[in-house]
Amino acid sequence: MSKLNNLSLINSIKTYINNNKIYAKHFDFSYKTQNYSLDEVLPEIIKIIKYANPWRSSYINHSTLYSVYKKMLKMNIIKNTYIELLNLYIKKQPNKKLKYLYTDTTCIKNKYGSELVKYNGHKKMNCTKVSFITDSNGIPINVGIFSGSKHDSRIFIEQLNNKMLIDETLLNKNKKYMLADSGYDTNDIKQILNDLNFAPVIADNKRRKKQLLIFNAKYKKIYSKRIKIEHTNGLFKTHRRCNCRYDKNVNTFEISVYLSLVDLILKYM
Repeated sequence: MSKLNNLSLINSIKTYINNNKIYAKHFDFSYKTQNYSLDEVLPEIIKIIKYANPWRSSYINHSTLYSVYKKMLKMNIIKNTYIELLNLYIKKQPNKKLKYLYTDTTCIKNKYGSELVKYNGHKKMNCTKVSFITDSNGIPINVGIFSGSKHDSRIFIEQLNNKMLIDETLLNKNKKYMLADSGYDTNDIKQILNDLNFAPVIADNKRRKKQLLIFNAKYKKIYSKRIKIEHTNGLFKTHRRCNCRYDKNVNTFEISVYLSLVDLILKYM
């Protein structure tokens, strides 16, 4: 990532904190006897999360950094920053951004994780799955963290039952197509999508006896747009902690996931 993007990432989180009085009070160190301000502490925390650096690698005392990090984790600062940016972003031309939605999962190789870590027979490794439902630009509007052994189709049904990160009234008004690969080719998923007023564009699973959807030229052109979510998965893993799981607990891994997504959405702001 460029230096400009790193500065934007830090400033977006700092702006969210300063714009919320409750959070701003918790992170205001001016009235305390402290050697460092939030402007100094926050970039060091972001660097540690993003690149999986040790807490003792900074020039700032590691206990100071970790105490602020735990406070950010408890208050969901990074996740809420992403949700706020997402809703600002989606309000501009929602008819174009929400017409085509994509879904896919990506496997995160496990290093030190202990929760939601299972052996994935397809990937032949212990991993955790991160699943996205994204807009037409590949920006996630639904994010889920699941066991590595859970099938993509079951994950998707669970995500569809969960609340989206954007205004669902806006989504229902503009949604049209849901694109997915052959792993999502089940009768249950197609029925659920039809009930939710989506036109399912799902590749046929060749292992099924009956082909339920034969793509015509129109659907082939629409399905080609699904490459966007593959690009999202690639950009998501440019953060080292999202390429390999170093966090033991799911809630600490989640902060790494949302930090990567803040970085991603800033490219479209």
